[in-house]
Amino acid sequence: MTHGPNPCCPHANYRLPELGDSNMQSDRNADRSERSARVLLFFILCAAVSWALASAPA
Repeated sequence: MTHGPNPCCPHANYRLPELGDSNMQSDRNADRSERSARVLLFFILCAAVSWALASAPA
């Protein structure tokens, strides 16, 4: 099952997962996990920069 060509839909070519499509489900879980890791690293970086700026001598 696929979406039709809709220019307003950002996922126009996204194929909806069918039953038994566990490989695509694991791919989406891996994508979500990678995105979560990137967001976590971003916040850690922001915290490190904030700490460095706050503890720097004036």
